[in-house]
Amino acid sequence: MERKNIFDWKRLIHLIKNEVVSSYRSLLVSTGAVGSVLLVIYLLQMLAHNLTAFHEVWYPLVLFIGGFVISSKIFSVLHDRRQNYVYLTLPASDFEKLVSKLILSSVGWIACSALFYFIFSALAAIISQIIWGDSMSIFNPFQYLYLKCAAIFLVLQSLFIFGSIYFKKSALAKTIGSLFLFGFILALISGLFARIIFAKYIPWCGNMNIDFEYYYFQADNIETFARILGEIVKYSFWFLLAPFFWILSYIRLKEIEV
Repeated sequence: MERKNIFDWKRLIHLIKNEVVSSYRSLLVSTGAVGSVLLVIYLLQMLAHNLTAFHEVWYPLVLFIGGFVISSKIFSVLHDRRQNYVYLTLPASDFEKLVSKLILSSVGWIACSALFYFIFSALAAIISQIIWGDSMSIFNPFQYLYLKCAAIFLVLQSLFIFGSIYFKKSALAKTIGSLFLFGFILALISGLFARIIFAKYIPWCGNMNIDFEYYYFQADNIETFARILGEIVKYSFWFLLAPFFWILSYIRLKEIEV
């Protein structure tokens, strides 16, 4: 079949079905293992009469850790010489391949993890009532905290999608390592920048400061400058970071196919 480089809903749905069929068994096994561990922790915490912040801690961990692992492995087929030819020659465009895996590892994972954790919390509550005569409340995925976690995950997940396409091996570890390295370099640059500008307000900096009064870096303007910078960072995170890495992922996917 000749592949057309256009977007088609039928081909996209077919790609998603293929992904689900090929990976649901391993996902079920992993889900069972995670659920068993969580149940043991749940019952031990009930035994200790510690009823606080169980879901608030463990659901975000399931969402982020599980989601990042899945996102880091979802394009591993590209780097497998035994399977990449079959995948790259599928009758679908690069855009459709990216969107299908993006849907499954982002919105799909959020929905599946919330459903899994809801079922787990209900079963754990029943078992706890039988054993201990008490239980925690059932997980509610529509609380603000969990919706905020889902929104943050949608943004950060784009980095791991790109890592899955870019790195041939150990994509998860290399993506996390790259983020730590970037954060370290950014912290050094920010620290040096702040030390130079605000040195005259820090006694131990001596005479390192440069006179930035000409550039309106006066004490009265520091708060305004910090607020504007904070708004730029916030809006860049929510609206620019994910699309930027989606675009990079698409470009890298096209390069691999060529």
